Amino acid sequence: MRPLFVERVFRDLDGAASWCDVNKTPERETCPEMAALALDDALASLAADYGANIEGWRWGAAHVAIHKHTPLGFFGALAPFFNITNETSGGNFTLLRGQSAGHGPAPFGNTHAAGLRVVYDFADPEGSVMMIATGQSGHPFSRWYDHLTSRWARGDMIPMSMSDDDAAAGAVGVMVLRPD
Repeated sequence: MRPLFVERVFRDLDGAASWCDVNKTPERETCPEMAALALDDALASLAADYGANIEGWRWGAAHVAIHKHTPLGFFGALAPFFNITNETSGGNFTLLRGQSAGHGPAPFGNTHAAGLRVVYDFADPEGSVMMIATGQSGHPFSRWYDHLTSRWARGDMIPMSMSDDDAAAGAVGVMVLRPD
């Protein structure tokens, strides 16, 4: 996307509107004509995917993030049981950026997004906040597997304490790793 170029073309600065003309046709196409055709094509494509009732279209029906479990999320029949799927509000040019492919069977589905969002408060470390995209556990049968995903999709944040005492107070258990 080059917004300054598009603006120059649509305002016809220094003859830039010539970009709208399809030089392989005898007619001279104008930018308003080409924009109207592009809008018609886009609306027809969306109607084919989401129905003719434009009032019934929902952003979240097209903008979906799928957090695929490795390796079980890549097996067709197992994928729905292990992958975490949720609607997202972000797009390529938003604060909650969720990049989409722009083509293919799911052109608006997230192909890349922040799995971890953190805001560190260096003046008050206890005021730092964070959010992860899925849950605290990577184990699909844990209740902590996907408990944060809807909050992540909304753009929420949770407190991030730097205190060992706080971590121990909320712990369900302790895992100790010791090298051989």
